Amino acid sequence: MSVKDVIKECKLFYLAGQKTTSVLLVRTMVLLSKHPNWQARAREEVTMIFHEVLRLYPPVAMLPRVVSKDTQVGDMCFPTGVQVVLPTILVHHDHEIWGDDAKEFNPERFVEGVLKATKN
Repeated sequence: MSVKDVIKECKLFYLAGQKTTSVLLVRTMVLLSKHPNWQARAREEVTMIFHEVLRLYPPVAMLPRVVSKDTQVGDMCFPTGVQVVLPTILVHHDHEIWGDDAKEFNPERFVEGVLKATKN
């Protein structure tokens, strides 16, 4: 196969993939709109998957915040103006919070919602 032939094949896969994917998605939406029970189930499962992906791979690794007034949390005192950084990537992989499978992909941990997803 020549380089020109390879380029033609790549273009074919790209263009063919666009059409078939869009048709698949449209037909999926039409069928789900006709079957609300499946629509609800699909929404729940997709939501659990998104929550788990965001937990494992948060789009922001750290959340910086500035303390707006003197605050005490447990034994720690945070004066006004201090910057506090929450390392989301560490929190989202913490075995004490998420359990022994904290680093594994397990969307079912969100089956009862976000508030009940942790082991606590």
